Amino acid sequence: MRGSYSTPDVPANSATPSASNDGRFTFEWAVYSDTLTYTIDPSTFETPVIAAELAGTWLEVLTEFGRMEYSLTSGLLSFLRSMGTLPLTDDQKTAFALRDLRRAHLDLWELNMLASHREAKSDTAYRKVVHVFALLRRHEDDHPGTLHEQIADRLARQPRLWHHRNDGLPPLSEQETRAWRRWAYQKAKNALSQPDRGITDIDVQTATHVLLSLATGEPPEVLRALTVHDIEATTTAEAEDSVSTLSPIDRLRYLAENDLIDLLRVRYTKNRAHETYDEVYARRDTAPFTAFRWAVMLNAAARAESDNPSLILMEDVHGRVKQPPWQRLAYRLSEIAARNSLPLSGPNQWARLRKVATTREVLADPKSYLANGRRHSAKTFFGHYTNSTVLRAEAGRILIDSVNDIFDSAINGPTIVSPDAEQAIRAGADAPGLDQDTASALVAGQLDGPHTGCRNPLDSPYEKKGTVCTKSITGTCFACPNALITLHHLPAALAIQDMTHPDRAADPETWQTHWKPIYDTITEVVLPTFTPEQVKHARQQANLTPIDAGILNDMRGVPEAPAS
Repeated sequence: MRGSYSTPDVPANSATPSASNDGRFTFEWAVYSDTLTYTIDPSTFETPVIAAELAGTWLEVLTEFGRMEYSLTSGLLSFLRSMGTLPLTDDQKTAFALRDLRRAHLDLWELNMLASHREAKSDTAYRKVVHVFALLRRHEDDHPGTLHEQIADRLARQPRLWHHRNDGLPPLSEQETRAWRRWAYQKAKNALSQPDRGITDIDVQTATHVLLSLATGEPPEVLRALTVHDIEATTTAEAEDSVSTLSPIDRLRYLAENDLIDLLRVRYTKNRAHETYDEVYARRDTAPFTAFRWAVMLNAAARAESDNPSLILMEDVHGRVKQPPWQRLAYRLSEIAARNSLPLSGPNQWARLRKVATTREVLADPKSYLANGRRHSAKTFFGHYTNSTVLRAEAGRILIDSVNDIFDSAINGPTIVSPDAEQAIRAGADAPGLDQDTASALVAGQLDGPHTGCRNPLDSPYEKKGTVCTKSITGTCFACPNALITLHHLPAALAIQDMTHPDRAADPETWQTHWKPIYDTITEVVLPTFTPEQVKHARQQANLTPIDAGILNDMRGVPEAPAS
């Protein structure tokens, strides 16, 4: 890996960072609501001249970035301390500058870092070397001819250190995920009924973050950077007339407060990847849709009073409305868990909440996950995420289960009649697996139910023989051996597939036992029978499908305890 801080194209009148009158170089940056500073004082090093030269370039680079790069800073300090150990006289050290730097000096520091790298088995030393090499190249770009040709030649090649690949962060366990989701849901819901909506409660802020992380799978830094300007809502034409005169922020607040939102478009920005992308959430996307709507509602009043557009806000002890200081101790997962008696094992990092969503996505549909490329490129995924022992073990189990499920679906699942086969039946041809009367009744529409055709509603595997099946509108037909599916039933299949997507599961165990066979049959058996054009056309009619899947905590989730 060769890092680069090449000189950017900037306007001629751009301000150039410079040292203060005392010769120190101070970088100031904002971390959410906090303003932080870091100072490099060349006079504290035994080689102050080279320290001042590189500190100036360090300050320019960080000013362009607009953020602190700790690997760059710690790497530079390590390099400057190494220069102070060179076998030179005091006068030589005092005058030592970049023009005096030689290959042996650079190699000495790099070899020391290599020894640390081998012992630590982490990327810390590797990152320092990559950043310092890039900083030296940047200084040479800005001041051509400063570095000796041997140094320039060495910087053009790879460092001796290598990227050390560790196991990826594990997601929360299923039990932990449920506990955290349940706590966050109740905390945010209760705050909505409070007069101040929990604007001063640190746990309301963290609960909002937890809901967004578990629902969207977006990185913590991306979610924390969201503002209401990144969120756009659509509504009905009638509701739109009532908000046409409002500002965008007031319009969003009104629609959220009155539950008038049909679709939410959220624009995410990944600063490090220089990437911006949109995600659209409909009402059926229950978790992210609710999380964003509540986030808008919780801070609406404080946002209006302070004119602060951040999605998640807090009010400090001085009455100032600002972003929560996420980097502080009180906002760590372990502290949140301790305050609220929540289970937490493993690394204390917010990104683990994201892994719950991304791991679920890749295991549910790896082909779409890799083809989409929004989360990670295929190279990043196979280079990093498949190194996770949790993911590899789970993937192995899923592979075996999937083979078994596909076999069971092929043997015990519904009968799918392709358009060509349907046309042949209409022309009088025999249909394998269907008697003549059943085949004729099917193409005539006489066997149609709300979702599929049915061989015999009085012989349902879900009811006592002779009793009319009661599951015809629940989506269950698509895993039933009685079902007969033609092109006419494709819109219903798409509607049920959308409803039974694992991301919308209220409870993972219920989805695994009840909805997974239905979802897999539609995805792996039904849809491949039809052409992409037929699927596209049918999708336009999917919203017309009548569905009664039961209440959230019954058929699609954990039964509620009876009221006392």
